[in-house]
Amino acid sequence: MIETQASITTFEETMKNLLVFITAVLLSTAAITPVLATPGVVCGQACQVIVTIDDQPAIDLSKFIVADSSTGLFGFLPAVTSFSIPDLAFGTVGVTINPDPFVIFSLSGTNLTGAAQFWSLHVSTPINLNGTINASSSIAYTLTDNGNGTVSLTASPNSHVAVFTDLAPLINKGVDVGPTVIATTVASPPCSALTGGTATCGPFTATNTFTTSGPVTTMNVDIGLFISGNDGFSLSGRVDQNQGQGSTVPEPASLLLIGTGLVALAGWRRYFSRG
Repeated sequence: MIETQASITTFEETMKNLLVFITAVLLSTAAITPVLATPGVVCGQACQVIVTIDDQPAIDLSKFIVADSSTGLFGFLPAVTSFSIPDLAFGTVGVTINPDPFVIFSLSGTNLTGAAQFWSLHVSTPINLNGTINASSSIAYTLTDNGNGTVSLTASPNSHVAVFTDLAPLINKGVDVGPTVIATTVASPPCSALTGGTATCGPFTATNTFTTSGPVTTMNVDIGLFISGNDGFSLSGRVDQNQGQGSTVPEPASLLLIGTGLVALAGWRRYFSRG
């Protein structure tokens, strides 16, 4: 497990195998066929995956991104990377990147403190698009209560949990998703009622078409949220953009969301049952 130096490890072997399986099923059921606006764009050293928790040093997972020669996609090996900061937090993160034109992402975390805790995830990948661009996005959450009957997830610093931008210049694609949400023992749309300590929120989706006069070279995903004290969350989603093609709302990475939710719940129980 990572100590304060944020070294990287994996959770229990059974959970790792489960998540690898879920991710494989997700990719196969989605029938992903890479559609490259500019064939040959690859991650290389330009792809980034960075997690931050409160004021702790950033956890840079970029070096763990590898290529799958059979699909042309990039992701982690193992498929989901886990991290832990003693007495503060632990979580998992997963990405699947097609440098042109989509990113699938997931993040789960457990707040081990009694105060609200800030989490962020930054993902970036090189792309090469120009002209009319069709963008779409989706996100969904699960929230895990520590037993007091209330759990909340609050978007920060923006009005949406997930913000999607391109460079250069900086362009917001207009498909930010995930409003501030609060789940309690009573159903509170857009979340379900807490059942067995968990609630689900979403999915939230968006589409937009925009035009750029210069080449777009970088695609960014930025997640920012506060999770309530001693509670846990899992989220997953996807952002797509295509040049001169129809925009469709992608199905949220629901299987991956279930997987990260299982890890968060298992980890939460493991931590709080240590006595």
